Amino acid sequence: FSIDYMNLIANKLAIEVQYVQGNWDNFLNMLEHNELDLMLNVLKSKKREKRFLFTTKPYASSPLAMLTRLDHKDVHTFKELEGETMALVKGYHSYDRVKNNYPKINIFPTTNTYSMIEAVATKKADASYGLKTVLDYNINRHLFTNLKTMENHDDKELSFYITVNKENNVLKSIIEKVQKQISKEEIEKLEKKWF
Repeated sequence: FSIDYMNLIANKLAIEVQYVQGNWDNFLNMLEHNELDLMLNVLKSKKREKRFLFTTKPYASSPLAMLTRLDHKDVHTFKELEGETMALVKGYHSYDRVKNNYPKINIFPTTNTYSMIEAVATKKADASYGLKTVLDYNINRHLFTNLKTMENHDDKELSFYITVNKENNVLKSIIEKVQKQISKEEIEKLEKKWF
């Protein structure tokens, strides 16, 4: 969804976007040091707002969910996972949240969403936590037949922003102007494709 959304912006600006794959923590550092122009899929936090500029409005939102194997009891809160192991992507909001707020949960660090889900499927971890839309999409795409998602009662929906370097207010302004030009129909088309 996010790549297609960014491509929509790029088309409206008549520019070509070069996408980079890698590690989330590295991306944040690269953005801070002007080695990247912008990042997608970034959640706002007080810590991040000190380092980066965020678009005024989010471009996507998603409810959060817990992920376990089918043979695991249903889980809706972090408290229910105390003493168990959660697979989480290092550098993601979810990793920091569990590490800082739930010390009785063991963390199995991973480098990306696929390896996080795979860790639960292969019993390296008992559970995980993330965006329901992303978890469900990856479970179906990669044919993980032994997994389930459940509503997370501890969190509300999370919103995603386009983020730029703290000094790049011009780029932020350009992105926001183009976002206002994106029609409801264009967003509905993307949502239909991805969700």
